[in-house]
Amino acid sequence: MSLQHKAEKWFQNDTSHTESVWIGYVPKTLDDYERLTKSETESILSEAERIVNGERQADYSDPVENFKHISAIASAISKKELSPTTCAIVMIAVKLARENYKHKRDNLVDLAGYVEILHRIKESEVSR
Repeated sequence: MSLQHKAEKWFQNDTSHTESVWIGYVPKTLDDYERLTKSETESILSEAERIVNGERQADYSDPVENFKHISAIASAISKKELSPTTCAIVMIAVKLARENYKHKRDNLVDLAGYVEILHRIKESEVSR
């Protein structure tokens, strides 16, 4: 597939790729069913916003605070100071690498979410 063809596919407003992910999948809960149906109609940005401000925040706390914890753990493991900004950029790189290998809607949703979190980290640094 040519680079131009890949680029054109990226910018098509086509959600048909989500169907193949769910073939044979039986939702176990109402939340699973709602996620399935939303992923077929909801934009990537809307889904990322909903996840960052809803599900993930409820599960993991405020994203800025969470990335402070992530950076402390990563710093201890690597024995090198890693900032919350650096950790967010690494997560962005992970999602870009995965998307480069194989397209998956989840990669792009997570990528948008990590970009939003990076923005919040930067904004929190400015407001200090």
